[in-house]
Amino acid sequence: MLTVLLLLLLAVAVGVLWWIRQRSEELRRQAEAREAQMLETLFTARRSAAGNGGETLDLEKVFGGETASNATTSADAVLRAAGLQADLIALVKAPPAAAAVPVPAPMPEAVSAMTKAAGPATRPISAAKASVAPSKPSPKPSAPPAVEQPVQVRDLVQIFYEARGYRAVPAARGARPIELVLRHKTDPLRSYAFAPIAEPVSEETARAMLELARRIDQSRVLIATESGIAASLVDSLAAQGIRVLDGATIEAQLERLDFATSAKIRAVARRRAARRAQGEPG
Repeated sequence: MLTVLLLLLLAVAVGVLWWIRQRSEELRRQAEAREAQMLETLFTARRSAAGNGGETLDLEKVFGGETASNATTSADAVLRAAGLQADLIALVKAPPAAAAVPVPAPMPEAVSAMTKAAGPATRPISAAKASVAPSKPSPKPSAPPAVEQPVQVRDLVQIFYEARGYRAVPAARGARPIELVLRHKTDPLRSYAFAPIAEPVSEETARAMLELARRIDQSRVLIATESGIAASLVDSLAAQGIRVLDGATIEAQLERLDFATSAKIRAVARRRAARRAQGEPG
């Protein structure tokens, strides 16, 4: 009798574990479907804005939040609507100073011609004064603008996800090359273990990172690679909970945003890279 009872309890426990696993997979698929729907809404809104004369994309409506008003939206408000943190906004708020345009002085030949055209009633300018008056030196040609270095993929991907409502927290050192955990502000099931790498991504490498992510209680991995990756491999890894973004992919994502927002994201990513190069926490 006791053996039958133990077997019954064991069967119930197995059934409960199976149900929990199925429910977790269902919630994960629903979260991924919501994320895909949000991106599709973003792309559709962008195409609609382009068809209506290039109107600014309403990021608050796409990323979630209150409906945007009809008033002109400042760059600071656009960043806040996109979900950028206050310290990131402070890095890019100050506009560049406008360069002064030199006004060229009139040449002595032009002054002489104007004097002759005015006739005898006009008081002529003496040749002595004209010869004594020093001529202003012509402005030196400005140096060509410095070519900005391209932003690393890891910084573009991290700032792009932070703009979509994710917050980065450091990962355990034992999970390297996973450096961060990108936690969504409202839905924990949409969190990612973030792994920036420079070398090409293989299926074996990606699966190894997924195993490391599970050790720190994360079921999804976001890989930012500086090297390209085949589209067929991207699709097969996505089905396993592994998302890979290379330079071409993240650039395509930024091109779908309006110009002001994508420029702000690039600027913050460039400053983030500079701080990391100086040894400051990213």
